[in-house]
Parts: sequence; structure tokens; C-alpha cells
Amino acid sequence: MLQKTLFEGFGTKITTSLLEEIKEALQDNSSLDTVVAAATDPDSMTHSIAAKFKDYMLQNGILLCQGQVVVPHEPKIKRRLLSQFHDSPASGHQDRASALELISH
Repeated sequence: MLQKTLFEGFGTKITTSLLEEIKEALQDNSSLDTVVAAATDPDSMTHSIAAKFKDYMLQNGILLCQGQVVVPHEPKIKRRLLSQFHDSPASGHQDRASALELISH
């Protein structure tokens, strides 16, 4: 049986510093205020708004939709994500479609 350590580094994860940047961008992005409010306290929203954003939750300052990180519209962060998931040795230098698939899931 192969040792687990042989597979270390074969999964690309979002780094802590990138998550911190996403948190900061989320606080600075007013276009997501309603989504964040609905995720934080759905009872304070009208029924239709709460229903619209029912798949969102806030976890440790990170907005998630169906368990996936919501990335605010911030070009610098999006470039870092693309670089991390496209150029990383762990991702095997994927083509565009494969890199997008990794980022999306």
C-alpha cells in the first residue's frame, strides 16, 4: 500500500492569505450587502429575499453558496485564484476549461 505522504501537494486549496483577501473584499463590496445580511440573519429579511438567498451562509467571515466560496468582484483576487489553480504544480498546469472546473468546485 502506498503511503499517504506520497500524495501530499496533489490537491490545490485556497491559501489562508487569499481567504483573508476575500474576507476583506467582501466587507468592502457593497453589492453583496443584501446577500451577507440574508446569510447572517435570514429572519430579518422579507420572505422573498430570504428564500432567494437560502443557499448562502457566512462562515468565519467567508460567504458561501452551497458550500462554495463566493468571490467578490475583485480582479486582483480573481487573478490570484486563476494563477493558483492554473499554474500550480499540484494542478498539473491545466488548460482553461480544467482550471475553471477546479475553481468552480
